[in-house]
Amino acid sequence: MQTRSTFLKRFAGGTVGAAAVAGGIAPSGGADIPLDASFRSPYAPYPTFAYPSSWHVYTALIPGVIEPFDVVFSNRALGPLPDIDGMPDMSAVPSDATVLLLYSQQLPVDYNVARALPLGATMRFNDLGGGFVDRSPGGFRRFQAWYAAPTKGGLFGLNVYVFVGPRAGREWAQVQAIVNSIHLTG
Repeated sequence: MQTRSTFLKRFAGGTVGAAAVAGGIAPSGGADIPLDASFRSPYAPYPTFAYPSSWHVYTALIPGVIEPFDVVFSNRALGPLPDIDGMPDMSAVPSDATVLLLYSQQLPVDYNVARALPLGATMRFNDLGGGFVDRSPGGFRRFQAWYAAPTKGGLFGLNVYVFVGPRAGREWAQVQAIVNSIHLTG
């Protein structure tokens, strides 16, 4: 089971924060689908997402992780995902899927967020780097970034992951617009 202290140790070790660049994949269409639905996370600091209504939205999809809290968007229907060290076991996800995972958690006020990206008006897909093929089961290309979000309610860490399946089609580019829409509502 993933706990706050284990997850924070992974932050401090840099395994979660920095995005690796290794032969990124360029989108080729599929980004023209309108973002005609919206979702506000039930977890502080309450980020809001715009997304195509054809996508699926889940919260608490990774039952073995009690904190940080997860919000998952996917262009394919998913069932509960087993975890591997707090990350979803991508071998349980269809190989043609694209998945956006956002973890959020409150951090201690004095937590060192020097390696985190500051959260401006919205997130940016380009902050997630060029991606790399994850060695964990499933062989998904993984993009990632860690944001720090100071709010009136405290300091929050937001980890954003995009997983692109090895058989994902052109529509994977839709996730770029979703990431670019993520913002805090207050």
